[in-house]
Amino acid sequence: MTLDLHTAGDSHGAGLTMILNGMPAGLRFDSVFLASELERRRSGPGRSGRQEREKDEFEIIGGVYNGKTTGAPIAVILHNRVRDNGTKSLKEMRVPRPGHADLPGALKYGLNDIRPIAERASARETAARVCGGAICKGFLREIGINICSRVIAVGENTFLWDDNFPTVDIVLKNPDEYKPDHTALSWGGAETIDTLITMAEQKGYNLGCILQVIAYGLPPGLGGHVDWKRRIDGLIAQAFLSVPAVKGVDIGDPEVCFKKSTNAQDIIIPDEAYPWITKRTTNFAGGIEGGATNGEPILVTARFKPVPTSDAPMDSVDLNTGRGARTSPVRHDTCPVMAVAVILENMLAFILASSALEKFGGDSLGDVLVAMNHYLDRLNKVEDGE
Repeated sequence: MTLDLHTAGDSHGAGLTMILNGMPAGLRFDSVFLASELERRRSGPGRSGRQEREKDEFEIIGGVYNGKTTGAPIAVILHNRVRDNGTKSLKEMRVPRPGHADLPGALKYGLNDIRPIAERASARETAARVCGGAICKGFLREIGINICSRVIAVGENTFLWDDNFPTVDIVLKNPDEYKPDHTALSWGGAETIDTLITMAEQKGYNLGCILQVIAYGLPPGLGGHVDWKRRIDGLIAQAFLSVPAVKGVDIGDPEVCFKKSTNAQDIIIPDEAYPWITKRTTNFAGGIEGGATNGEPILVTARFKPVPTSDAPMDSVDLNTGRGARTSPVRHDTCPVMAVAVILENMLAFILASSALEKFGGDSLGDVLVAMNHYLDRLNKVEDGE
């Protein structure tokens, strides 16, 4: 059994619909946590003015009874405050913005007005993904898996950490250190994320960023090498690259390709507590070998390009006339680094929850826990004579 996550709706409609199919029964539906994840996505420096008006109020319409999942598809509606419901005529958008889905979408669907493309391709859709991912995070916590993230760079400014590729012990001892912090100082200067984004807003340009998402507490064996569709690194990469403006994904040490082969491997040593569960002295592989988790933390680095919408007009073409034209200013984020962090955390949560359910199955949370504990017991058991 694996999970399916579907989202419907657009930026200016009545709202977004999220359907999560495959979640076992008996999981507590934490509305407070879901609301806090949606708030994280909305908040932070560099966000557009729309976030002050949208409150991401949600309504559960299926799959939850008496505060727990039933095993049926979970359906949640996120209501838009900024909407037109298709009844109010908005000004046509005929000049596609470079860097957006505008032109490819208009050509694909045979449209001259690109507004339907722009609304569906809007990152507003990721609110529904965060909604589904928050449920997956709750499931992962039940089986001992947690996810956090941290900022590596904003624009040309890098933020330093004590350990670029943490072990489980480091993350567990300092969980607060591995969360996005918009007051963190950049390397080589006194600029914080807040000040960098404020300067960009004042000067009229947008900034890209680099984020690292970390999952820890994973058992070995999620994903697998037997089918390319089941390789968990491929699934993670596809999920991350599906987030608007994410242009690159590294799993493990991004610099490992520059190392000699003898220095690029994570040496295997025995674990004194569990001799049949080995451990590593490094984590260059980012917790994944041969398409499966190896028990070390998963480390995913994502590169987010500057939001392409600009206050300054850009050269383009009018789709009605075919003549040169200039784009019009559209509301946009300057650098939604905190929003990207929570979106990517929740996309990773969906992939890991799906892989865990594929491995352990079960129609109820209790069945999943029994199967997982049996698997861990098998891994940890040392039989006489072996």
